[in-house]
Amino acid sequence: MYRLVLIAALATPIAGLALTVDDTATSDVDVFEIRVASDDLSDCRETLAMLEQRPVVSDDGTWLPRFFVSEDLPESVCVVDASA
Repeated sequence: MYRLVLIAALATPIAGLALTVDDTATSDVDVFEIRVASDDLSDCRETLAMLEQRPVVSDDGTWLPRFFVSEDLPESVCVVDASA
């Protein structure tokens, strides 16, 4: 019985958070723009393509399955810097 109460106490905040998160909302905050000179645009895109193929790891280096975190990762795009 003690285990059931403990599990319920730990799961309740997580369930409440799941109800308050709106997965359909999108914002531009999740997009990182990498500003490069026009000559370096293709190199930047190639580098991003290579990085997308690498496994996702946490801060401590633990490998995370791609299906688990791919929706949560911000998107990076290369854009030409107008001042360069």
